[in-house]
Amino acid sequence: HDVPIATITYFVHSFLSEAISAGGYRVAVSGTSADELFTGYYDHFILHLYEMRHHSGFDVLLKDWQTHVGQFVRNPHLKNPRLYFDNPQMRDHVYSKSDEFRSYLKDDFQEGFVEKKFCGSFLRNRMLNELFHEITPVILHEDDLNSMKYSVENRSPYLDSKLFSFAYSIPSEFLIKNGYGKYILRQAVEGILNDKVRLDNQKKGFNASISSIFDFSNQKTREYFLDDGPIFDLFRKEKIEPLLKMHPISNSYSKFLFSFINSKIFLELNS
Repeated sequence: HDVPIATITYFVHSFLSEAISAGGYRVAVSGTSADELFTGYYDHFILHLYEMRHHSGFDVLLKDWQTHVGQFVRNPHLKNPRLYFDNPQMRDHVYSKSDEFRSYLKDDFQEGFVEKKFCGSFLRNRMLNELFHEITPVILHEDDLNSMKYSVENRSPYLDSKLFSFAYSIPSEFLIKNGYGKYILRQAVEGILNDKVRLDNQKKGFNASISSIFDFSNQKTREYFLDDGPIFDLFRKEKIEPLLKMHPISNSYSKFLFSFINSKIFLELNS
């Protein structure tokens, strides 16, 4: 990849690409950007609630979120369905625990959040930033590198320009219904996709636990990750050591540790 791998997802995806190639398949079709076109993230639900706050059906939408969605949300910010009512510009959840992780660095580093203005809708504008700047470009870059390593052609049919134009012509009120994000997409595949998947309210990312990759209970493993090297020109070792002893390890810390570990390996291989 010529850089540290972005997330655990793309590390796991490399094994999937290898298995697809070993099975004799030469084309892989992905669902990339269905979320960005049709509302697939938990953030979209509460942006939608904000947008529908004056709509006659708001109380029903709120009850649907409380009944079918709220129980699955782990991000503390997104557990509040009225998050954007007081401050529509709140984006703290995008860089979760960034202040803490920044304190692990020897030199202060700050990356301000920048959101481009595409349209007047808060929901659509967020989705367009995810599509053009934040999420989709990263996915395509990592997917294509993994796929081409194993001579597999990666295809993303949701990025068809005509489908994009259609999706963004749909009035926001129809995007989420009965507690379902991607409501129109779910309706479109009724009778095609099995209902266990089609009617599942819980968002399930393609991911893996960092503990399934590294055994942090193994002393030699911990010693390796704390060995002196180029990574500790950047990070404070005393901040990293306690993270290796965390059990269980939460999602934010898991993501950070993976970034730290694969950056350490990358720097050592290329120093």
